[in-house]
Amino acid sequence: MKVKIIWILLVIVLILSMTLVIACGGNDQEAAAPEEPAQTETEEAPEAEVQTPKAEGDIRPEFKELVDNYEVFMDEYFAFMKTYDENDKSQEPEFLQIISDYTDMTRQFNEWEKQGLTEDEKKYMDDAFERVGEKQLEAGIAQG
Repeated sequence: MKVKIIWILLVIVLILSMTLVIACGGNDQEAAAPEEPAQTETEEAPEAEVQTPKAEGDIRPEFKELVDNYEVFMDEYFAFMKTYDENDKSQEPEFLQIISDYTDMTRQFNEWEKQGLTEDEKKYMDDAFERVGEKQLEAGIAQG
């Protein structure tokens, strides 16, 4: 019963975290909008755009790697959950590692969100989250 509660909490955290990351992405877009006009008002704006890794059209390799790793991780999570038996105590270490890895990944996404994402990065992340959501439905994970 205790493991079932932990599993349910993990699913809730997963769903809330994905929602938070997506919601924060929208807020960062609104927050970034006032900064762009301020940069264009100065003569140094074109140089600043060239120097920053957040130029439109860019997906930073580190961010792409995080999103790709997230998608692979979630595939592994769904595969594990299909075979997970709450009464099998030998699976607890792997389950706890999954929780730890997911928490770390969520922290990394939150750090990227705080830095600000380009439109292409947001789209890349949203597309990955959509694919993961579809896989989640197919796997029958977190269906209530």
